Amino acid sequence: MTDKNLKNKMASVYGPAVKDFFNDLESHNFTDEELNAVPALFLPGWGEAYSTSVLKIAIAGKETLSWAHALGDSLLTDFNAVKNNTYTPELSCKRFRADGPAEWLNPFWQYAAAAIGKVFDQNKFSILEKDSPILRSIAWFNGHAVETEKSAEVKSQIDEGKITSERLQTIQDLADKHGLSRFDTFIKVFQPHVILYFYRDSEGQSLRNLSEEYGCEFRQSWGDGEAIREYQMGDTIILNMRHTTWMRHGNMKEKVCAELVANILQIRRVLERLGAIGQFYSVDTMSAQVWRDWVSIVRNEADEYECVNDLDLSHHLMLTVARELCKTKSTMTAQTLVLLLNEVTKFRNDQWLYSPNGRGPCKSVASAFHAYHDQGNLEDAKNIAEAFRKLNGEVAYE
Repeated sequence: MTDKNLKNKMASVYGPAVKDFFNDLESHNFTDEELNAVPALFLPGWGEAYSTSVLKIAIAGKETLSWAHALGDSLLTDFNAVKNNTYTPELSCKRFRADGPAEWLNPFWQYAAAAIGKVFDQNKFSILEKDSPILRSIAWFNGHAVETEKSAEVKSQIDEGKITSERLQTIQDLADKHGLSRFDTFIKVFQPHVILYFYRDSEGQSLRNLSEEYGCEFRQSWGDGEAIREYQMGDTIILNMRHTTWMRHGNMKEKVCAELVANILQIRRVLERLGAIGQFYSVDTMSAQVWRDWVSIVRNEADEYECVNDLDLSHHLMLTVARELCKTKSTMTAQTLVLLLNEVTKFRNDQWLYSPNGRGPCKSVASAFHAYHDQGNLEDAKNIAEAFRKLNGEVAYE
């Protein structure tokens, strides 16, 4: 699935659900003051490389971090946008990509980055760099699409009499009813292999949508005091932890949390999707299975991508491979890359085939590098520059 297709799928599922949600709010006669007292909806966000990621990891938290009111947005803003047909379901995604964890650097994302870093054998600060290919390949979801009463932002509105706790709970219930806060909705659209869910409360609100009713099964607990509870929903593993606010008050260090997460994923064989860290892939030395895995990646992406022409498709496929390589600090010979591209059915039908000999492969890499660089996509150009090598190990794009 391409990023464009994922955006369309997300909009087709969440868009109608948002409309039904606000129609229900209208039938409950919520006033403008009440709707304006609650920050705007939080819907999933994701990086531009998530759709093509071999291992799809999603991070889930509790609520919106008071984003919306800080930006002047509220449920009233959303309500009016829906009525005027101007509502954009991917708004959270745009904010995630424009700012994101690299800008926020709060304890929540540091715990999340430490866990992901353990999986990819990188430190959390590398994960949280703005151009990190790993950061650009994860998705973000929250257990509450609407902020709860425990949010300082909302609590102040209740204290000022702008909305009651009971009315706020009605909004929460309607968000659940229409799937905006539910894991099954998120999984239907994003199909992650694993969700790291940093939220567990004593009232059970955090687990309200992780039940058999929604096709979710509890598997087992891990660590001291049920540090992590493992659930299965379809093909997705959900690792439920306590909120990072609780953990960082001397209850569970980042390192301990990260090691336990990585250990569980290792036992469940999820990490086998990644391949080895720090590999130098060459067609002369890779196994037949590894070759088939890479061929599958480029063929599947080629089938989904809506290309302008064969050159556009070839550049996109080079970027797809480069992103996967950079996530594991691996590299690949330019010769191996073009041989992979030659396995794409469209290229064969169009007789758009690359010569694996001489300077041909390196020129192809250079073409993709300059195309992305000249378009201002510097992170993508950097991925291509770092991923592909000459036979002697030197960079291929120069």
